Amino acid sequence: MVCERIKHILCPIDFSAESDAALEYAEYLASKFGARVTVIHAERFEVPLEFTSAQIDGLVAEMKKLKKDMTHHLRSYVESRHPSLVANYKVVENSPVEAILAETEAQDIDFVVMGTAGKSGMKRFTMGSIAEGVTREAKIPVLTIRDKSRGPVAEPKLERILVPVNYTKPTVDSLKTAACLAQIIGAELLITHIVETDDYDEKIAKEQLCKWVPDQTQEKCHYDTVVRKGNAAEQIVQLAVDEKADMVVIAAVHRPFLETTIIGTTSERVMRHATCPVLVVPVRS
Repeated sequence: MVCERIKHILCPIDFSAESDAALEYAEYLASKFGARVTVIHAERFEVPLEFTSAQIDGLVAEMKKLKKDMTHHLRSYVESRHPSLVANYKVVENSPVEAILAETEAQDIDFVVMGTAGKSGMKRFTMGSIAEGVTREAKIPVLTIRDKSRGPVAEPKLERILVPVNYTKPTVDSLKTAACLAQIIGAELLITHIVETDDYDEKIAKEQLCKWVPDQTQEKCHYDTVVRKGNAAEQIVQLAVDEKADMVVIAAVHRPFLETTIIGTTSERVMRHATCPVLVVPVRS
């Protein structure tokens, strides 16, 4: 993904506080890249098995009207909270994950911005699974905004971007994406490598990380490097807090598993627990 090509952003919402945060970031990024935004809401309604064909026909007609009313409500909801956001609106009768993935293909979406937790109780886990389901299958970057229960949604900003790398091709791609974002928005990069073995020299590890950073990134971006030791996911999440990162950009390698794909444990754990937004950059194995 070349971030200069962000022309169309998809923002799925569920009318939660996390949705409002996602809308804030969608508007912020759209203004930086001159991109258009499509806001969607998706729900699947299952027809009761005992319904007759006549009852189903009546329900279909009612659902068409309801869909039109929901689209109007979706527009009103967003415009009342984000009056400066210019967007298209769409209500989809489908499961949220399937709807979001289908829209990324049908509308030539470049970037998805979505919340990772919705309503209270079990619904919170449901919304988290939606974001994880999308990141497992999406072919484009997905920016996830997690639970904001610790306070009101702050104005979005991208001044400091944390990028974990492990010297593999996937992290080269995630670093390129982060560097592009940093260059256009004017953010600083913090490039980190987490050492998970006891046998290492911090000075040598820091020198190796500095040498690994591509020349183009060194020339065009303001960046710093840091090496930490420990569990990768835990260190990334803590480092984001310590360094007051506004975003974590992390690679997610899609590996086939039966009829779906899985992504790395580190990527999923960071997405679930980081207190700042996490941009998941997909890479097919």
